[in-house]
Amino acid sequence: MNDQPRTDPLAHTILDILEACSAEPGPETDSHPGDIGPMVLAALAGESFGAGAAESGPASRAMQRSLRALGTDVPHGGVFGGGTSGYLLGLGMAARTWPACEALAHRMRDLLLADLATHRWGTSGVGWSDYDLVSGPAGISIALASDDRVTETELSPLRDHLVQMLRSPDLGGLRVSKYRDDALRGWNYGHVNTGLAHGAAGVAVALCFMARRFGPSEDVDRALRSLAYWYLGQSFVDDRGIVTWDTADVSPRSVRQTSRRQAWCYGSPGIAWTLWEAGSVLGDEEICEAARRTAGSFVQAFDDEWHVDGMFLCHGAAGVMLLADCFDRYAAVPGADRLRDRLRSYLWSRLAELPRLARSNAGLLGGASGVAAALAALESGQRDWLPALGLR
Repeated sequence: MNDQPRTDPLAHTILDILEACSAEPGPETDSHPGDIGPMVLAALAGESFGAGAAESGPASRAMQRSLRALGTDVPHGGVFGGGTSGYLLGLGMAARTWPACEALAHRMRDLLLADLATHRWGTSGVGWSDYDLVSGPAGISIALASDDRVTETELSPLRDHLVQMLRSPDLGGLRVSKYRDDALRGWNYGHVNTGLAHGAAGVAVALCFMARRFGPSEDVDRALRSLAYWYLGQSFVDDRGIVTWDTADVSPRSVRQTSRRQAWCYGSPGIAWTLWEAGSVLGDEEICEAARRTAGSFVQAFDDEWHVDGMFLCHGAAGVMLLADCFDRYAAVPGADRLRDRLRSYLWSRLAELPRLARSNAGLLGGASGVAAALAALESGQRDWLPALGLR
C-alpha cells in the first residue's frame, strides 16, 4: 500500500471515498457533517501512503472539510454525531500526518475535562445520552482514556458515574425513562437497553477500557461482575441455536423471537465481546467461557442471507467482521477466523460501491468510511481507531 496507493484496490477506494467526502454535501446526505468517519479515514490514508504530503490531495481536502464542521457545530460531548470525544479521537490520529491537528486535539481534551467538573449526567429518568457509547459518558470515557496525558484522577467522575449506573443488580439505573412517544426510540421506554451502542454493554466496555488503562478497582470489579451475571440471566437460545438477547430486558413470560439483528449494535456478537472483556478484566474464567460459548454459537449458526444486513459497522457485515476478528485474536473462538475471512470477502466484492455510497453517507458507524476503515484494520493493521467501537 505504501508504494503504489492508486494500484492497490483498497487504497484506491479510500482515496475515492475521501474525494467524495471533500465535496459539498448534497440534499441526499444522510450523515452528520461532523461525523468522524472522514477524519479517521483521512488519518489512516495519511499513515498508509503519505496522502497528507499532498496538500491538495483528497485526504487533506477531506480533513479540511472535517475541520470546518468542527468550527460550526459540536452538539454534545459524545463520540458519534459530531461530538467532542469523536473529534478528540480523530484529531489525535490525524496529528501524526497533520501536526497542526495536535493543538486542536489538546483543545478538545481540555474542553472535555473542564466539562467533567460541572456536568452532571442523569441518574434517574435517564436517556441514552446519560450513559451510552454513542453520545454519552461511556464513549467519552474511552476517548479520554485513550489519551495518555489524561490521569486516573481526571477520569474518576466519569468512572464513578458509570459505576453508579450499574449499582443495582437489575441494572435499574439504566432503565430508560425518556422517548415514550418517540417513533424510533419509544420501544426502549421503561426497559434496560442490552446493546453495545445504546445499552449496558457500552457502559461495561468503557469500564473495561479504563481498568486496562489504570488498573483494577473494587468498585469497577463489582459493577462488571454484577453486569456480566445480569446478562447471563437475560440470555436465551433462539430458533437458530444462537445464544442471544432481546434488544431490551423483558419479563420471563415474554415470547422471545429469533431476530436478524445479530451485529455490533445489538444481539449476540456485541454482547459476547462485552462478556469476554469483562471476564478478562476480572480474571473470571466462568464469564470468559460463557463469552466463548456465546460467540461460538453465533459463528456456527451464521447465515449470510439471514444475518447480513448491509455492509456497515453498526448493524452490518463490517462490524461483525471486526468482532469475529477480535474473537479470533483475543478469545480463540473456533471458526471465528473463517467467519472474519468470509465477511472480508463479502466486503471486498462490494468495494467499488463505497465511493458512490460516500456521497450519501460517509459516516463511520453507518457509512462508507467505516467499511473502508474496517478493511484497513485487517489489511494493514491500523487498529487504533477501534476503541471508538469499544473494540481493540
